[in-house]
Amino acid sequence: MRIQFTILLVVSYILSAVAQTNTEVPQKKDNTIKGQFEELLTSSNNYKEFKVIKRSRFLNLKKNTLDSLKIVEQKLNEAQSSILKLKEQVANTNTSLNSTNEKLVAATNEIDSISFLGQQITKQSFKSITGGIFLGLLALLAFFIYKFKKSNAVTTNALASLDDVEKEFEEHRRRALEREQVVMRKLQDEINKHK
Repeated sequence: MRIQFTILLVVSYILSAVAQTNTEVPQKKDNTIKGQFEELLTSSNNYKEFKVIKRSRFLNLKKNTLDSLKIVEQKLNEAQSSILKLKEQVANTNTSLNSTNEKLVAATNEIDSISFLGQQITKQSFKSITGGIFLGLLALLAFFIYKFKKSNAVTTNALASLDDVEKEFEEHRRRALEREQVVMRKLQDEINKHK
């Protein structure tokens, strides 16, 4: 009975396999691991609550899975090396950026400062210093103009006084000359009288 049951099982297996190959409509094969597992599961036979899988199909699935894992591992290694390269590029870019920022700060400080009397000072300080010097020079100019006007007024008064004194002196000299002439005439008249 066992032999008959086994023969019956083998014949039914062959008939079901032939029937499946004849009735299956060609479909696109899903070559992904998931698709291969599903195809293996659907194409395997049932025995009680177990699935009977052909050894060759199992080994083929194993080989495909290992190949896929190798490809994934290779891609992972490539991605990690790419990430390391990108990290190096980012580090180099950050270093370059820091250097550029330092140069920018130095250039900004150089633009914002002026060398004055051998010292670097800010433009604002330079403006304050030159403004102070300008205001000091204006104050000195105003002081000298005031002194000049005052001196000019004194000089004008002195010249006017001198002019008055000269006029008085001329008047006095003229009078003195007239007196002298009068006295000389009188003397001459007296001399002439005595002669």
